[in-house]
Amino acid sequence: LRQLPTPSFEEIANRADVTQQSLQRFISTTHWDNKTVPMTMPDQMLTKQETTAVVRYILSLRKH
Repeated sequence: LRQLPTPSFEEIANRADVTQQSLQRFISTTHWDNKTVPMTMPDQMLTKQETTAVVRYILSLRKH
C-alpha cells in the first residue's frame, strides 16, 4: 500500500466538491490506517459540536 501525502486543510477547503456536509460525513465516519483504506470509525472521538467546529475552521481557509 503506497502512502500518498496528506493534503493540508487549505487544500481540502479549496476543493470544488467539498461542502460542510461532505466534511462532516468524512470526519464522522472515516478512519484511515495502514491496513484498510478507508474503514468505518469504530468509536467516534469528537462530539457533534467539535466536528462542526473543525469543519468550520477548515472551510474558513477557503480562498474566495
